[in-house]
Amino acid sequence: PLYSSAASDVYKRQRIYKQIEKLVGKEEAINTVNRLKRVERNYEESVYNAIKKTMRKAFWDKFKEDIEGNPPDYSQVKGIIADMRGFYHKIYHTNVEKIKYIDEYLDENFISQLVNNNVLPPEKVLGLCKFCLDRLKEIDAAAFDILVRNFYQKIDSLIINGIEKNIELYREILINCLSYLLERLESLSELTTEIRNIKANHK
Repeated sequence: PLYSSAASDVYKRQRIYKQIEKLVGKEEAINTVNRLKRVERNYEESVYNAIKKTMRKAFWDKFKEDIEGNPPDYSQVKGIIADMRGFYHKIYHTNVEKIKYIDEYLDENFISQLVNNNVLPPEKVLGLCKFCLDRLKEIDAAAFDILVRNFYQKIDSLIINGIEKNIELYREILINCLSYLLERLESLSELTTEIRNIKANHK
């Protein structure tokens, strides 16, 4: 049934195309179909992006709920660190020294031990954020520097004024910073991978 349904869809598309061609001519029919394909692709991308946005919101809502516990549950930090390290690996690719440096600081096993023993202090989590912001500034466009500086200032101000006295602000800054880092690193890793593929295909 699946294959016969697919064949039926192809037949319908061909019949519709022939009708369009009859009405507007061959050249305009091709243009019309291409426009429809672009609309379909844009629709698929919109649906995908909407689902992705919903899933990300659900993730950060759960993360906020976890770190509001007593004691705070930082178990999801392990996955976040693993994702960020993976993005850095894609970005740095064959730069062995940079990758080694990233792996030493974003040590998932060490973070896991701290999380599992409930001894991951907020200062350490913010330190991880600052490390990743530093690395991001090295590889990102200068236009994004102001966002990195803003996060840096907020983190430094929070540490000076006392995290425990500003716990709600700490949670807000942490979530905003981590979500920004993940989204920006994902975007850069996809871009660098695409550039490498284009270069490889032109050799």
